[in-house]
Amino acid sequence: MLIKRNTNPLKNLFVIVSALFLVAGCEDDIINNDTSITKSVEDNYFSLSLTISEDIVSKYEDIKIDVQIVRKMEHTDLGSQVLGTWKVSQEISGTDSLKFTESDSTIGSATEINNWASGDSTYSVTQQVSVYTDSSRSISYTFSNDYTFSYRKSVVYLDTTITTTDTTITWSSSSENKEDIIDTTAATDSVVTTRSGEWTYSPDSAKLKMNFLDVVGGEADSGTVSFDTDLATIPLGAYMVFSGVSKSITFEKTATETGFDLPDEASSTYLYVSAHAGYIYVQNSSTGAAYKSFSIDLGTAKNSTADVTCFFQTTSSSETEGYISASYSDLDVSIPIYIQ
Repeated sequence: MLIKRNTNPLKNLFVIVSALFLVAGCEDDIINNDTSITKSVEDNYFSLSLTISEDIVSKYEDIKIDVQIVRKMEHTDLGSQVLGTWKVSQEISGTDSLKFTESDSTIGSATEINNWASGDSTYSVTQQVSVYTDSSRSISYTFSNDYTFSYRKSVVYLDTTITTTDTTITWSSSSENKEDIIDTTAATDSVVTTRSGEWTYSPDSAKLKMNFLDVVGGEADSGTVSFDTDLATIPLGAYMVFSGVSKSITFEKTATETGFDLPDEASSTYLYVSAHAGYIYVQNSSTGAAYKSFSIDLGTAKNSTADVTCFFQTTSSSETEGYISASYSDLDVSIPIYIQ
């Protein structure tokens, strides 16, 4: 038998291209046959994904439900190290260091306030008033567990006034200091400035951002922070160093702040899957309910996951629409379904 070889290269190329289009068409058909639907929600702590195998279902037909929970940050890395009240012990902007104590003075000149003559003696009374001012400055930040912070600057002024009264008697060509009276009084005053804002902390980059909200457009300070201890909760008396672009601040912790309210792990250990116009079933069980709860054992490490699979089946209800929902912690996600 003779075999005739095809020596037409253009024809060969056409056959190859046609085959590739056929394969691609088949792949598109496979992808389009996937009727599953996924919806996800997330907050700063968890992400919750709900996937159903289809959203158009006939009565008494099963829908597969897959739920996944992912921890977005380690439970001990929620910024708990930043929590509390911190006193500024050093602040450097460029080459200038913030002064926490200052002294100033105003030395008055001696002024004659009275004079008189008696016989061959002349009396003169002069008075000199000098004011010495000492000021002390304290600054503190309080980082709260709702990611707000308050800033407080207090400047206390101590004014000491020294009044010196001299009575000088003069006779003939000589003079003599007759009496000196020194009177000292002190008064205090203070000026308090408060500000507020919001803060965020990224444990991966150790970056703290403070956004003051009391000015139009906001005013932000951001930089890396370091602590003199590796504990998740910094003890009193410990230090935090903030290194920003324009300034660096050394803080000393002076008061504690209640730990993060959320997420309360005890209340976040259950996943709830619910449905309308049908029941939720678990595998190998013939008992369905409008909602099912699932105990979740989610690791404390970042990106820890928990997966749950269950099933939905329509009831004999005459309803043509329903939904399937999943809830975990403060997250809720729902997908509508249509019943034929």
